[in-house]
Amino acid sequence: MALKTIINLGYTTQQNTWGYLTNKEIAKHDLLLNLNIDTGECDWQPLLGTSIKKKMFSKLTDTNKSEIISEIQRVFNEDLRFDLISLETLDIEKGWIFYCTVSYLGGTPEEWIFEINREGKASVGNYPLKD
Repeated sequence: MALKTIINLGYTTQQNTWGYLTNKEIAKHDLLLNLNIDTGECDWQPLLGTSIKKKMFSKLTDTNKSEIISEIQRVFNEDLRFDLISLETLDIEKGWIFYCTVSYLGGTPEEWIFEINREGKASVGNYPLKD
């Protein structure tokens, strides 16, 4: 059964332009927003967000990495549009890279990569990186 694509008008922060986004693009934007903002930062939905940005400047411990993994898994579990099929971690000098295999509404899995590092910000939407 093929997925039906519905197009909605939505704002994308990529290139600061209005554009037509498919529901899948909007869902990705929503999920990445949730991963990249601090809990409590969103006035209209105070539980949205994570503590990942705060952890970027903490010690690079296995405990800290496990907490970030738990938060990534929680965000995916709360968004019923996505299935997190696998999550692998690569330690880098100043943080971690998280390789995720993700499926949107049970469709073809994609590989997403999130980087959490001490360079000053979390990854802001590298999806999908591989076809």
